[in-house]
Amino acid sequence: MADLTDYTPLRIGDCRFDPRSHEIERMGVVVRLPDKQSALLWQLARVAPQVLSRQTLIDLVWDRRMVEEAVLSRAIAELRRALDDDRRDSRYIETIPKSGYRLCAPVSLWVDDEPANGSSGSDGAPELFTETPASPKALFIATRLRWFSLLRRSLCC
Repeated sequence: MADLTDYTPLRIGDCRFDPRSHEIERMGVVVRLPDKQSALLWQLARVAPQVLSRQTLIDLVWDRRMVEEAVLSRAIAELRRALDDDRRDSRYIETIPKSGYRLCAPVSLWVDDEPANGSSGSDGAPELFTETPASPKALFIATRLRWFSLLRRSLCC
């Protein structure tokens, strides 16, 4: 299973997902996910909206251990519950029959909505574009996500 401590928070739909703390924050409510659910969400998010097969998810999250598909189905159901998602009207996790699962919500790196330094423009309104240095790890992840996005677009169209 991937070590989630190396990853920065993501925006998944209207949620904030922090892989390091295994927490989802949605509309001010924070839910701590069990390790396997957090790993499932991370694996789906890193390739969204690509479909991951059931076996691929089992291999990635349960380290190729012999796990029945019912365990994966239960973990997906619990993850949907944490996201307040409905299987029939999916906003986050979509089941692709005979194939696997995909994250259908948009995924991006989390960026705080308000400027950290409280800076404002000459008219007193907050500045929308301020230069904040990004860590090398954040730049690497952002670049990787952009490349996955471009690759996904070129393969889908």
